[in-house]
Amino acid sequence: YQRRVRGTFSGVSVLGHTSHLRMKIDWVELSKHNTEEDCWVAIKGKVYDITGWLDKHPGGKRILLIMAGRDATLIFESYHSLKSIQLLTKRCPIVGDLVSSEHPSFPPMSEFYRSLKGKVEKYFIDQKIDPRFSLTIVIKSFITVLFSFLFAFLAPYAASQGYLSLACFFAVLLGFANASIGYTTLHDSTHFAMTSHNFMWRLGEICFDFCLGSSSFMWIHQHFIGHHSYTNVLDSSKKMDAIDPDVCTNDPDFRRIKRTQAYFNRYKYQWIYAPFFYGGLSIKFRINDLVMMLVKKSNGHIRLNPVDSSDKLIFWGGKLFFLFYRFILPSMFIPFGQVLLLNLIPELVFSYYLAFIFQVNHIFSDALWPTVNPKTGEVNMDWAKLQILTTLDYAHHSPLTTHLVGALNYQVVHHLFPYISQGNLPLVAPLVKKHCKEHGVKYHYAPTFYDAFVGHINYLKELGSQGIAVEPHLD
Repeated sequence: YQRRVRGTFSGVSVLGHTSHLRMKIDWVELSKHNTEEDCWVAIKGKVYDITGWLDKHPGGKRILLIMAGRDATLIFESYHSLKSIQLLTKRCPIVGDLVSSEHPSFPPMSEFYRSLKGKVEKYFIDQKIDPRFSLTIVIKSFITVLFSFLFAFLAPYAASQGYLSLACFFAVLLGFANASIGYTTLHDSTHFAMTSHNFMWRLGEICFDFCLGSSSFMWIHQHFIGHHSYTNVLDSSKKMDAIDPDVCTNDPDFRRIKRTQAYFNRYKYQWIYAPFFYGGLSIKFRINDLVMMLVKKSNGHIRLNPVDSSDKLIFWGGKLFFLFYRFILPSMFIPFGQVLLLNLIPELVFSYYLAFIFQVNHIFSDALWPTVNPKTGEVNMDWAKLQILTTLDYAHHSPLTTHLVGALNYQVVHHLFPYISQGNLPLVAPLVKKHCKEHGVKYHYAPTFYDAFVGHINYLKELGSQGIAVEPHLD
């Protein structure tokens, strides 16, 4: 490797062959190398030039470009096998050492997680199962996308024939179909778990964008990079904010979900009114898409890299197509008031369905809210244990629940092994639970979704009670 690099690293101007010189690189300099022509990532404190690896990466170059210019340690370790981690230095040259972090760091991979990864990898090898492939999930995704377009057509058609009640019924079914696209098609595709082929991942993302008019590209930044890497992690440097985009709040906010938030009198009733606001989830997604793309260029603390032409095409094409087939086309045949009604219904169904599913997994009474040590910039606990202690599972015994929530009732397993298709998560859940028990790690579990939902409401009630002091950020 004789590529010559020139730049300023941690205040020192450097010119030399990277095969002979190890540079000190801060995160600001790292962030500049985020293009297809100049692509660096940091993993476990080492900065690698992966430019030559982009076209060779088995998962395609797109995900590498999304992670370019970042510390990719957490993503790399959770998505790759132990063998792949060991082979990293043989595939890509080391540019230098990372001397500062954009986001909180964690201690090196623990033996707890290493041994668990080994057990899970061995299970799939012994059973000759591709962890990313589930025929049931592929078929389910295909069917839900077809039904989404079918109900989107049937609802205005029924209204045009004078059957408004039937049209509303189809609109409800459209909402359920769209929710299924969200928790199945989108979720597995943006976790690169919709088979082992990146064509299928991309196809799933496109289906989401064009069916719902929301952006899978922005979802990757919020969910894949932000939420999964820093689940429930609070940031003491950002006025009681959070690194996890899913739990970022302001003071005041519409609800109080963290003890670090200041108390306002209206929170006393949040357990009653807050769930109603969850109905605005889909609108919030679309507004955030535009704000992130056009204004902020970030999702919370997670910045966007340069957006390539294909992502821009899908982003804007999806929104224009959604506007056309859900609003413009139906308005040619039915009054616009009915068009609005037949769009409002599925949006509410979609929003409440997904919001209730996602909220119960991480916002409950016993959930951990990790903090960052302000002196070291590190979360002082094992990343894998953090995933377990911030997450709630429920209803493992119910195949119907698993189907209806896209296996999000196996959230602990999913967070530890996000590359596993939701259809295969139940296969290794007993192994994960046993491993936790052997190592004394508490595995949060509720018998049913109802119990999990009640737990979420009770937590809102608890945090809304007067007299609960603002909890300071701890090291």
